[in-house]
Amino acid sequence: MEKRLILAIVLSVLVLWLWSALAPQQHPIENKEVTAQAPATISMATQPIPLSPATKPTPSSLIRFNQEKMEVTFDEAQAVIKEVVFKAHQDYKFSLQSGLAIADNALAFRKENISPKAVSFVHSDPNKKIIKEFILDNSNYSMELVVKVQNMSNLPLQTDWTLILGVLQLNPKNVQSRYQDITIATIDKVTHLAPQRDMTFPGINFLGL
Repeated sequence: MEKRLILAIVLSVLVLWLWSALAPQQHPIENKEVTAQAPATISMATQPIPLSPATKPTPSSLIRFNQEKMEVTFDEAQAVIKEVVFKAHQDYKFSLQSGLAIADNALAFRKENISPKAVSFVHSDPNKKIIKEFILDNSNYSMELVVKVQNMSNLPLQTDWTLILGVLQLNPKNVQSRYQDITIATIDKVTHLAPQRDMTFPGINFLGL
């Protein structure tokens, strides 16, 4: 019993001696003042930064054509229909992204003439002159589009543009878009389709939005 007690004491002393030899020594740390430079404060302007005249976007000019039964809003630069208001039907608004448009982004139109029954727009460049005239019938809500193209150069002019009947405004803000469809009449039948679908029909006799 006494031998075990002596052995335990010797082992304890040996462990303490090894721990003091191997453990890292703690040295007093001198207190130093550490200063951190605060980051530069970035001030945000509360007013929008004015753009230079060269970078300001040119807003599209809208032209409103009024008749007794309807009001048609045109985009002058594109010579397209943006909105039709049917006054005799509780001012129902039929909105379009573009209606009766020529698929050529290089064309820039300006208003040429407005009469009680028609409004015309003209595009002119060194090669060609294009006149788009919208003739509106106030009695039956019909509209006729007349496109005149004049060659202004001595070279042959190709006019294979695509005429777009209309581009609907399919977005959540337009409540009417959920009720809009496309009417396609062929020789066999009349079909009503959702505007989100892409389809091809041969021999179309009538197309409506």
